Amino acid sequence: MTTNSAALVRWPDLTPLPCTAITVETDFESWCWSLSATLAGSEAWSLVQPDPLACQVQATINGQTWRFLLDVPSTQRSFNSDRVSLKGRSRAAWLQNPYASRQDFSEANAREMQQLAEAALENTGWSVDWQLENWVVPAGLWTQYSTPIEALIRLATASADGIYTHPTEQIITLHKRWPVAAWLLDGATTDLLIPEDAVISLNQTPVYTQPLNGVYVSGTTAGALALIKIAGTDGALQPTEPITEALLCDTAGVAARQRGLNALSDSGAGWEMDAEVLFTPAIGLVQPGMIVSIAGVKGVSRSCRISAQWSDNSLQVRQIVGLERREVEA
Repeated sequence: MTTNSAALVRWPDLTPLPCTAITVETDFESWCWSLSATLAGSEAWSLVQPDPLACQVQATINGQTWRFLLDVPSTQRSFNSDRVSLKGRSRAAWLQNPYASRQDFSEANAREMQQLAEAALENTGWSVDWQLENWVVPAGLWTQYSTPIEALIRLATASADGIYTHPTEQIITLHKRWPVAAWLLDGATTDLLIPEDAVISLNQTPVYTQPLNGVYVSGTTAGALALIKIAGTDGALQPTEPITEALLCDTAGVAARQRGLNALSDSGAGWEMDAEVLFTPAIGLVQPGMIVSIAGVKGVSRSCRISAQWSDNSLQVRQIVGLERREVEA
C-alpha cells in the first residue's frame, strides 16, 4: 500500500499552484517529457503568466520530480468557475525553437559521433549521456545548420535510435532502440521488474511486419556496404531496398551493424502492450528503451505516462507503460 501525493509549483520560487490534475509522459519518438495540467481558482491565471518569456514549473508525483518549461497557458471562465489549462515540455525546450536559434554545427575535421553530440551542447550548460555505438565521421561529412536539439536528433536517428531528457537534471541521453537484438531479449538482464500485484490492467495488441533475417546497410559518400544478418541464417529474407544513410560512414561496420540490428529487430510478428500499474518509489520511473518485465511478460519499454487526478478530496495516481516485443520465428 502507498499514500499518494502530488503537487505542482512554480519553479524556482516554489510558489504552489492550485492543481486538480497532472499528466506527465514521454515515448521513444519524443526527445522530452511533456506536461498537461489543470489549475482551478480565480488566482491561477496570474500565477503562470510568462515573465519575461516563459514560466517554469516543477511537478512531483509520489516522490518523483520533473521540471518543465510551459507553453503559453490558456484559460476558461464560466459562472462560478475558473480553470487554466497548462502544457509544457522538459526544460531542454530552451535548446529548441522558439527559444534557441539555428546555428552552424558543421565540422571540418574527423570527429567521433559522441564528440559531435557534445559540440552541439557546448556552452549551453547541458551534457550528453552517450549510450549508443560510437564511430568516426570523416572530415567535412557532418554539415548541420540547426538548433542543438535538432542536431542531436539527426545523430540519434542515423542508427534509428532515440533521445531522452532527464526529468530534472540538464542531461540528454542518446540511447538504443533495442538494447539487445529482439531475438535475444529473453536472455538479457531485466532493467525493471514490475510484479503482478502492482498491475491494474493489461492490453496486448498483435503487430506484424515483413519478417527479415538480413538487410544491406551502407553510407553514401563514405563507409562500406555491409550485409547484416541474424547469425545462423542465410540472410535471404531482406527488404526490397538497402538502408542508406550518410552518417553510417565507418569502414569497420559498427554503424551499419547497429542500424541493421534495429531494422531486423523491428521485423516479423510481435505485440505491443499497454500496462496500467501503480506508481510508487519501489517501482520507479520507466524510461523508454529499458528492458522491463511486467507480470512475467518481458519487452522493451516504448512509452510512459503518469497521471495524478484529484476527485472528492482523494488522489488517484496511475502509470501506463507501453512495451514492445518481437517473437522469435523459425
